Amino acid sequence: MRKSIVACVAPILLGLANVNGATIFSNLGSGDLPFVGGGSSIQWEQSFGGKGYPQVTGQAVAMRFSVTAGDFQLDSITLGLWQVRGVSNLKISVANDVGGLPSQSRIEILAFNPTSIPSSALALTFTSSSHPTLTSGAAYWVVVEPADLNSSDPSNNAAYGWAKNPLNDTGSYLARSPQSSGAWGPWITTSTSSFQPSLRVEASVIPEPRLMLMFSIAISFSLVLRRRFVYSTIKE
Repeated sequence: MRKSIVACVAPILLGLANVNGATIFSNLGSGDLPFVGGGSSIQWEQSFGGKGYPQVTGQAVAMRFSVTAGDFQLDSITLGLWQVRGVSNLKISVANDVGGLPSQSRIEILAFNPTSIPSSALALTFTSSSHPTLTSGAAYWVVVEPADLNSSDPSNNAAYGWAKNPLNDTGSYLARSPQSSGAWGPWITTSTSSFQPSLRVEASVIPEPRLMLMFSIAISFSLVLRRRFVYSTIKE
């Protein structure tokens, strides 16, 4: 009887197990290839620059990815990062695509001023805590930027590098710099011949309602069979 229960529910449970652990975008290569040749600057540095008034040098970078073949829940993102100098001043987030640009709001902030960024490029994974839904057919942006936009003094000065992908895949991405007021300027699209930043996005497939119904039926069926098995064992 126990073997019968397993035989009935195993195919459905196996189907549910196979919906997890999908890589929906990656340019890191097999086994995370080593990073060679620099990357994009992520920076926020205030100084007087010899002109007698504060100046801010900065840059934020955004990389786009698309979702196909079903809806997903975000599990993690991995990117090649290193810190060049300064304090912890970094934010890594995911945004919706609005007209080809990252939305002002973020669907999740995966890291805010992390303290474990090494001094040489390393593939770092940032795990999602809220697991937002990534909808099939939609596009999203991973935005890497300074967290604290302090233009009054240099206490938040920091510079990082987002390593270019080790496959040398080319394509445009976005970058923006601060204006004289200290606020961000517009996003600028890089050349399509640019080496794109390194990125891997991992997620879990959201099971279709039909599969979840089958799962519920399988669980109910297994409980009924188990009760019958226990009852028949007691009678014997």
